[in-house]
Amino acid sequence: MEQIGRLWQEKSERLREYRIVPESCPHDQELRADYLPDREYNDAQRLKRELLRQYRGNNIQDVTGGRVARNERGSCLAIQEECDIDPLSRPGPAEVLGELLSDLKLVFGIREETEKLLKSSGYPTLESLAGHPRFGEEARTVLEILLRGDPAELFRLITFRYSRSHPQMLRLSGLHEIEQLLFLDIETMGLFQRPIILIGVAGVSGGRIMVSQYLARDIPEEPAAICAALSHLEQHTALVTYNGRCFDVPYIGERAVYYRMAADLNRPNFDLLFFARRSYRELLPDCRLCTLEQHLLGIERDHDVLSALVPEFYETYLRTGNPGPLVPILEHNKQDLISLARMFFKLSAEWRPCR
Repeated sequence: MEQIGRLWQEKSERLREYRIVPESCPHDQELRADYLPDREYNDAQRLKRELLRQYRGNNIQDVTGGRVARNERGSCLAIQEECDIDPLSRPGPAEVLGELLSDLKLVFGIREETEKLLKSSGYPTLESLAGHPRFGEEARTVLEILLRGDPAELFRLITFRYSRSHPQMLRLSGLHEIEQLLFLDIETMGLFQRPIILIGVAGVSGGRIMVSQYLARDIPEEPAAICAALSHLEQHTALVTYNGRCFDVPYIGERAVYYRMAADLNRPNFDLLFFARRSYRELLPDCRLCTLEQHLLGIERDHDVLSALVPEFYETYLRTGNPGPLVPILEHNKQDLISLARMFFKLSAEWRPCR
C-alpha cells in the first residue's frame, strides 16, 4: 500500500505541472490543452488577450492584407507574400541520373556486398549489368525506367528499394526543376475529420519564395480553401512537406473526399521529417521543425502560437469576430513554409554525392 501511495503521489505531482482547463471550455479543447505546461499555456493566453486588444474593431482583410478568392467551391481569403531565400546548390537531372545508373542495388537481389563484387568483376553500371547472366533481365527493366526519366515512376522504384529516409530518396528531387516543387503545410481544428482552416503553399524561383495562404474565414469556406490550394498542383508538381506523408497530404485527401472533390495528391512527396531524423536525431533534442529552425537555421520565433492551440485561437476569432487571434496562426504557417524550403536546400546540399 505504501508503494502504491508513493506512486500516486508522484503521478499527482507530475500532473500539477500541467494546467487543467476549466469545465466551461469545449471538450475537445480540454483534450488539447491539458498537456501543455503552465508557462506555455499562460503565455499563449496573454498573447491572445493582447491580440484581441490590439486588433479590436479591425477588418480581417486590412489586418492580413488578403483578398477574397472565388472558385467553384465558394470563396476564401487569399494572402500572398514574397521574400528572399538563399537556394543552396542541389543536384540536377543529369547528376541524379548518373548516380542512379551506377547504383546496382536498384536491381532486386543485389545488396552492398554483391554490388561491390559485381563492380570489381567489370559491372560498374546498370548498362554493363544488362549483359549479366543472372541479373541482366532485371537490370534491363530498371534501366528502361531510368532512361524514360519519369520522376513519378522513378520515385516509385526508389521507394520500393530504399527506406523513406535514405539519401537516394531526397536526391530524386533533383529530377524536378525547382519551380516544380510545391512546399505544403496545413493548420486544422484538430485531428482527422476536423476542418482545415488554413492551407499554405509556397514555390521558389530565382532566389525568391512566394507564399500563398488560403484561409477559411468560417468553417463553410473550407472547400473553397482546399480548391484554391489544389489549383497550384500541375502535372509534374512534386510536394515537399514536413510529416506530410502521414498528416498533411492524407488529411487534405480525406477532406476532399468529404466534399466530393477531385484531389490529385498521388505524386512524389519529399517528406523532410524522415531525412531530418536520419541526419539530426542524435544531435538535437528532437526533430520538430521549430527545433531545426533554432539549432540549424538560427531562427527564433516571436509571439508564435503552439500548434495545439491553433484551434482555440481560431475559435476565439469565430466567437468574437476579432481577427487578432488569426495573426499568429498565419505567421506560424508562413514561417513553417519558409523554414521547410530552407531545410530542403540545406539537406539537399549536405546529401549531394561527392564527385
